[in-house]
Amino acid sequence: MSDAELSATARKVLIGLAGFEPAWVLSGRAALRRFPGVPSPITRLDLVWRGREHLGTLPQEVCQALAEVGLSATILEADARVAWLRVSDAEDDCLVKLAAEPTPPLEPPWRAALAGISFEVESPRDILAATICDLRARPDPWELDNLLLFQNRPDLDRGLTVDAPQRNPGFSTLEFVRNLAVLQNLDDADEHRASTDELLRYILEKIADEGRKGRIN
Repeated sequence: MSDAELSATARKVLIGLAGFEPAWVLSGRAALRRFPGVPSPITRLDLVWRGREHLGTLPQEVCQALAEVGLSATILEADARVAWLRVSDAEDDCLVKLAAEPTPPLEPPWRAALAGISFEVESPRDILAATICDLRARPDPWELDNLLLFQNRPDLDRGLTVDAPQRNPGFSTLEFVRNLAVLQNLDDADEHRASTDELLRYILEKIADEGRKGRIN
């Protein structure tokens, strides 16, 4: 992982938490930085603690660890399994998501290095499954952008039909896709549904089109 791929504060967060215990795994947009369409520098980090039902006191411990390396961290919101922090220094801000995940990974994480320290990074397969499940539970534009990175990849079908249900046994692909349609105010989406897969791809294409129009305007 190169310095240019991360904002100054994101880089300091990863270095500052390199020896943190219990160990975390990097997920989300930063872990997908090699995918086409991921902007740089990355200003949000997703850190996951595997094998945990709840975060417990981890948000407070992370804030303390960051304070010890000169970063100001504020807990914006938190529940039992997810917390959001805003981390600041003199240069910029970074949004950090902390998540507890009780299920084992679908694939082994790989190791990345930054400024002489190493840490584990989740596989794209695990990130896609988490993104799908998170979007079903809580609409998040950032997670939607992550989903769009998989739009034209074969991983998407497996994520919807195999991996997301394995991660969350109550997962319904059709419910997820229809929720996306409602989220995007696509009232005519069902008219384009020959299958759930086609409906999802129609919705993602509409979302991508809106994103392109926004960038042009």
